[in-house]
Amino acid sequence: MLDQIPTQTLLVMDRGFCAYKWLESLSKRKIPFVVRLKTGKNTVKPKTRQVLVRGKDTLVVFPVPNSLRPRAGAEPLPLRKIKWIPPRVKGRRRKVVYLLTNLTDAELYPWREIAKLYQLRWEAEFTFRELKCSLTNRKVEFRSKRPARVLQEAYAMLTAYNAIRMRMAEAAAGDRPPIDLSFTDCLHAIRGAYRTGEPLSRLLPRLASYVLPKRGPRWYPRAVKSRARPFPTKPARAA
Repeated sequence: MLDQIPTQTLLVMDRGFCAYKWLESLSKRKIPFVVRLKTGKNTVKPKTRQVLVRGKDTLVVFPVPNSLRPRAGAEPLPLRKIKWIPPRVKGRRRKVVYLLTNLTDAELYPWREIAKLYQLRWEAEFTFRELKCSLTNRKVEFRSKRPARVLQEAYAMLTAYNAIRMRMAEAAAGDRPPIDLSFTDCLHAIRGAYRTGEPLSRLLPRLASYVLPKRGPRWYPRAVKSRARPFPTKPARAA
């Protein structure tokens, strides 16, 4: 899919995409990106080149991994490292997150704005929920058995989703981001308008009224479930 990504697209990615070859491919095509930096003992650590904002924003060099050093043309990537602390959520411990981006102009792209963009990555999770729960009534089933027909049904579902989002974008009309509108309410309104023949001039103002309440901060660190044991646990002996 790399060849199909428009050059004006800003990719916001999780740490699973923080790999040298992938970031190098995006940089060569001049596709801007923001990705979460992997942390740990065995991960590649960028080297600081210049401090822009102490403790917050630095220009770094992403080194070539040892497995790719013999390859001709493999060079370190000049990137920007941003420190972001997620909003405080009651009952949860905050963890520092580091972001990498090839938007190296600090005046044109302030580090605070880039950190805010990374928070919008949660919208992808909302999209999956809307596809699986709202659009298909919590039941995604493909009737076909052949791979080509299954792919056709999947594209039809994505086409319907994007058509609804297009109407939501028209309803927002620059007053607010389309993601601020309720997808479920807009879906029901569009279905009703299709059945009754309601004109678009009346439908769009109604869609614009379905504004979601402001969402609170979302932060869900990854955790591993403890394995279930088939035997009961012995009670601790009294001292």
